[in-house]
Order: sequence, then structure tokens, then C-alpha cells
Amino acid sequence: MEGIMDIFIASDLDYVRESVFLLTHYCNDPLAALDSERLIKKYKFDDPVMLNQIDACVKINEYVISHLPFSKEELGLYFHRMKGFNECPCDYLMLFGRKPAKSLKEELQRVTDMSEEVRLKEFFMQLLYDNLVESEASVDQVENLTGTGLMQALQKTDMTDQERLLLLQIFWDPQPHLKKMEAYLSETIKLLKDCADRIQVLTTSFHRQWTEILKNTDIYTFLRDHAEVSLDCNSLGYCIYPTVSYFHSCVMVISDEETRPRSRDLFYVGIITADALPYNEGDRELKADLTQYLKLLGDKSKLDILTMIKEERLYGAELARRMNLSNATISHHMSALLDAGLVRLEKENTRLYYSSNKEKLEELLEILKQQLL
Repeated sequence: MEGIMDIFIASDLDYVRESVFLLTHYCNDPLAALDSERLIKKYKFDDPVMLNQIDACVKINEYVISHLPFSKEELGLYFHRMKGFNECPCDYLMLFGRKPAKSLKEELQRVTDMSEEVRLKEFFMQLLYDNLVESEASVDQVENLTGTGLMQALQKTDMTDQERLLLLQIFWDPQPHLKKMEAYLSETIKLLKDCADRIQVLTTSFHRQWTEILKNTDIYTFLRDHAEVSLDCNSLGYCIYPTVSYFHSCVMVISDEETRPRSRDLFYVGIITADALPYNEGDRELKADLTQYLKLLGDKSKLDILTMIKEERLYGAELARRMNLSNATISHHMSALLDAGLVRLEKENTRLYYSSNKEKLEELLEILKQQLL
């Protein structure tokens, strides 16, 4: 890479975002203990250090969840992912943007002080980043967007009427919702900090590991080589924060400005992600997973997707249109195909494009030949 990028590797959590991650995980995904059991079984994790880290992350999640004074139903109003979305209403209320969160007090004040014009733009851009509106038209229209235009954009999404109404309420009168959010996040942050000693052990190890990894590479090359994810390098650099809630994942908050980015890219990387990725690559015996691959390809929609992206890369909304499926359904299929390593992900401007991983497919076909011919 040309030039020297500004790189920051955090040695502690971004507690505001971490609280959002934890509550989102709680309201949408299997409990951390069940999630960890599934991962260990699926990928055959056997490294004692990694297993101890998983156990520590599970215990942190369980402690916080068991002491929350709010019901899952109450939290779900803001933290359950909306139909057709990867995001939840909280993301449209807080509008975090592309910088690490400061203190909860400062983040709440930032949203409170946001003018209607700025909030309208940020709100619409959040829809754009979620690939829920067409980027060609949207980028040009953002500067002249009106409240009516926002309502029209929301009407074109797959969300339910109840979700659409909540987003409009959040936009027009955010204060009542911010008061609730302050209660939810402040309590979650307090409970996370009760686990400070355990978290510090994990984040110190995380910082040491990623400092060593990035001596010889960068995050973009690492993701391309190990996760089939291709992103444009941000000339301003990037920040990496650990996360214990999505301890085996990576949340990417990336710039859409191709030539003159305004801020560094932001990556929230799971505590075990760097160690777990090799288990999801060629280091695992493809032969041992043959039944799972055949089951995956036995799904007609997934097979149709692989056929469509055989010769051309396509983005999610285009796949949804061609197959007459919702964005949420396409996202579900692509997540499974990405997890299996059968497709590649590439960002261009505000879109995420999918293409076939022909090398992995050829490897799979070769093993089928050996087994059946």
C-alpha cells in the first residue's frame, strides 16, 4: 500500500457501541452459550486459549443479560432487526456514523443537538448504507431530501407498518425515545463494567495479537485473504476495536467516499475472530463437511444465486429483484454462502457486491469426483 495510514488498535471496548451490540445480539440471535456450542461443533475449535476466550465472552454476556432490569419484549422494540434490514431502530435513533462512540452522555447530546436537516440527511444515508434505497438516485437526492421524500423512501422498504411508523416517530420527535435509550444503554454499560477485570484480560490479549498481525499486513489484506471480503483501502486509515458480544464476527463501518474519505474506517472485531478464521478456510477438511455443502446447494434459491453470480458480480438489491425475493431473504442466503466460503464480498461505493468463489467451488467438485467417480 502506498503512503502511511493512521492505524489505531484499541485496548478496551467502545462501551457505547458494545452495549448496542449486546442488546441487538440478545434480541435477535441465539443465547451466547448456545451460539458458542454451535460454533465449536461446526468449526471443531480445539485451541485451549480460544476456548477459554469463548467461555469468558459467554460469561460476560450471560451476566449482563441476567441482570438487565428490562424485559426482552421491551428491548425488542428498539433492538430487534427490522424486516428486510440488518439494522434495528436503535441505529436510526442514535445515527452513530463512522467514528467510535464517545461517552453515552456525549452521544445522546450529539443526537439532541442535531438539526432536522442534518438528521434527515443522516437518516436517509443510513437507509442507503443498508441498501434499502437505490444508490444511483439516492446519492444525488440527499442534499435536496424532504420529510416527504423520506416517507416515500420508507414506503419502498420491506419493513412492517409498525416498524415504519416507529422510524417516523424517531425522526420527527426523537427525545422520548432518547430517554428510553439512555436508560437501556447506561444500565448495560454499567453491567459490562462490572466485568471489567475479565474484559481487560480479553482486550489486552486482543491488542497484543492485532498489533502483531498488522506488523506484516493491513486489515484490508487480512479480510481479503482470510474472509473473502474485498474493501477499498481508506487513505486516512482505520480503527480496530474489540467486541465481546459478537466475539466471532466483524462489524465494519466503512467510508463510502472513494477518493476523499472524511474519516477513518472503523472495525469492531470479535475477540476470537483472528484465531477462528483459519477454521473457516482450507485449514478445515472440506471432505468432512461434504454433507453440509450438498445440503446448502440443495436449496434451489442458493443454487440459483450461485448460477447468477457465476459470470457477473451482483449486489443484494439486484439479486432480490431478479429472484423476486425480499432483501431480508437474499441477506439470509448470502450469509450462509459467505459462511461456507462459496461467494466473495466486495464493496464499491455504497454497494456490497457478491461474486462466485470459483476456487472453492472447484475444490468442492474435485472432492465430489473423488468420492463418487
